[in-house]
Formats: sequence, structure tokens, C-alpha cells
Amino acid sequence: MHGFEMVMTGGSALSLSKYGTGDFGMITVDDLVEFCNRTSDAVDLPIIADSDDGGGNPLNVYRTIQRMEKAGAARIMVEDLYGAKHLAGYDEGKILSRAAMVDKVHAAVDARRDQDLVLLVLVDE
Repeated sequence: MHGFEMVMTGGSALSLSKYGTGDFGMITVDDLVEFCNRTSDAVDLPIIADSDDGGGNPLNVYRTIQRMEKAGAARIMVEDLYGAKHLAGYDEGKILSRAAMVDKVHAAVDARRDQDLVLLVLVDE
């Protein structure tokens, strides 16, 4: 609509296409990385990649960011929820403390190799 072309790889779309059901937590970080990689092989557009909670702790976030970047992501979303689910009628899950999320953000920033990679950090307050 505004002339910006991009694609997004998200857990809900992947879960619907892979399992025929909403994103109820069956998708893993491995699934999300693979989806991003397959998408980058198929299109020549920037990819916004969903990483849910990045795999949990800061060490997993570090590894996830590197894997997503290698898979072709131009933007990577990291959420502050355990399980990172946003389903109507369900509890959002446990929200990380501010200090824990700051640690994850530091890990994500440290993991980047391409300074043009944008980290989209989703924080519920």
C-alpha cells in the first residue's frame, strides 16, 4: 500500500500451515529458523522473522539471533513472554522481569553480525 515490500515469517502462519491449528506452542525455534531459511530461498525481499521468546534464556537468544540472521532475516522479533503466545481467550503467559528482558536484549545485540539487522523487541507493560 505504501510501496514497502517485505514478508514476515510468523509462528501463527507456520503453525496453521504445518499443523492446521493456531499457534498453541507446538512451533519450536528450529521450526521458525527453518521457515525463515526456506522463505529467504524463495523471495528476494526483506524478512521480518518471529523468534517468539528467542528460545528462552540469553544464551539461547544469542544463538537464535545468529541462526535467524544466517537464515536471511532482516528484522527479528523477540518477545518478553514465556511461550510467547497471543491467542484470544488465553492467558498471555508469564511476562519476564525488566532485568531479564534487558539481559535478552543485550544478548541479541551482541549476537548480530550485520549492524543493519533490526531487532524488534516486544515488551508488554
